[in-house]
Amino acid sequence: MILQEFCEVTEANWDKEEWQVRCNDGSVLSVQRIWLATGTKFDATQNPLISDIFAASPPKIINGLPVLDEHLRIPGWEVGVAQRRDDL
Repeated sequence: MILQEFCEVTEANWDKEEWQVRCNDGSVLSVQRIWLATGTKFDATQNPLISDIFAASPPKIINGLPVLDEHLRIPGWEVGVAQRRDDL
């Protein structure tokens, strides 16, 4: 197991059987699993940015987070979140 503390992920790409993760310090990791710890508790059902999407097509929610497909999207939607502070 590799523990990469204080790595701000700038890019993550799935490459056949593993993730290629680039950190803001320039390091690149090849990993099979990614665990993110943000220090906050997020509840997607309370987020106004995505509440309209959830109302139209409610996703499966586990511990406040939507279950995403293999492309990290809400199943059935071509939607992703890209902003400075990604919530999903």
